[in-house]
Amino acid sequence: AYDARIDASVGQIRQAVDLIPTDAVQARAILERVRADLQALNQENPPRGTAVLVEQWALFWSGIEPDYSNFPWEEGLERLTHDIFGKLESHRYTTPAVRDLIGQQRQWIESQLSDKEEVLRVLRLVNGTTEGEWKQALAQLDSLPAGTLFAETVRSRGPELRARIFALHEAKARDAFGRQAWAQVRPEADAARPWGDAAQAAELDAMVAEAAAEAGFQALVEQARQALQRGIAQSGFDPARVIEVASSVPAGSRYHAAAREILETAESFRFAREVQNLFNQGPEGAQRALARMDAAGQNPGGIRNLIEQTVSRWEKAQRHLSANEYDEAVQCWGDIVGRLDAGLYGMNMFRQEAEALRRQWSDPRRQAGEFHRLGTEAREARRYAEAVAWFERSVEKDPSHVRGTDELSAMEREARRLVGEASGGISANPVADIRRALEMVPAGFPDRRRWEEEWRRIGGR
Repeated sequence: AYDARIDASVGQIRQAVDLIPTDAVQARAILERVRADLQALNQENPPRGTAVLVEQWALFWSGIEPDYSNFPWEEGLERLTHDIFGKLESHRYTTPAVRDLIGQQRQWIESQLSDKEEVLRVLRLVNGTTEGEWKQALAQLDSLPAGTLFAETVRSRGPELRARIFALHEAKARDAFGRQAWAQVRPEADAARPWGDAAQAAELDAMVAEAAAEAGFQALVEQARQALQRGIAQSGFDPARVIEVASSVPAGSRYHAAAREILETAESFRFAREVQNLFNQGPEGAQRALARMDAAGQNPGGIRNLIEQTVSRWEKAQRHLSANEYDEAVQCWGDIVGRLDAGLYGMNMFRQEAEALRRQWSDPRRQAGEFHRLGTEAREARRYAEAVAWFERSVEKDPSHVRGTDELSAMEREARRLVGEASGGISANPVADIRRALEMVPAGFPDRRRWEEEWRRIGGR
């Protein structure tokens, strides 16, 4: 009864394998039933191993696609021969039906693997990661042997390779953000296009033009981000340039709505700067600033109240010559300038836009320009942070490591490994390694000060 059920399962596997190219759903249903029956067989009888191996066989075939595109050609025959066939052939309970199917399937796979090395070599090129590998694969596809499923499956990926090469050129053009770059790569990209013509050239040109506008907008947001960090006066932030760039974002761009908000903010900021320039001229200028705000009906950042308070305090200081009041008035005057330079007039929106763009451009397929650089810096900083944290824990465990002990704890070794990976190699001195890591962490990165204080505490210089 055991052998009969094994033979029945083998017959069903044969039926399912024949069905795979024409009805994969039905084939998999058969194979699932085979596996369930074999599992039950093992539970009902003392395990002999044959049912387990035949179940592995059914599992192997249940994962094969109808076009054999996912057949593990490089190791499939070896896996079947050694892991399943070999064990079944040597198994004392193997039935004639099992041996017959082993021979049939081995013969089928071997026939499909004619000129195996040549086909596998092209497959490795097809699965490569560089343009050179893909072009080489395209050139060699026609030399593959005809008639085998394996070779035909590889050959069918020619359009995919051309599309990959084309996408690579398109990405180069988008990264460069300009028509000039696209003009340089377009002939090659057109040749690599799967459909073999330049039907979408105009669309691609428009896409690159939009990318150029987006790049300008992106740079604008980055400039605003820097301005927020350093203060408007120190950053060279130019509202006129903001207005120019934001106005250039085309109506169809996904950035158009955000650009309009940026434009309104820049207009408001330009007015705020005008008010500041008047205010900087002293009490008389402050009065003119109030009049200008009244005429425009604007109160950027709610600064009017602060200007009025400052003028009042200044007048008191002038009348009474109180040193404290005079200092207070001067401080208040400087506070207004500082608030204007800090960009409180809608500049929060720039920060929000910068964060939104940074999230959007974190996708590797969309990284470009300044945001790509920022993302790289952030990743490096995180790695340095990780290295420093490991090293700190190592020092807390045994501070003697910092003083040159030859024996390295597991934690210290891990810290040095992280530092080495992050900074391009380690020295013989762990103190030097961690100092180098600290030097490379951006100054504004969170916890840097704590690291530096800890470093000094443990004797680092």
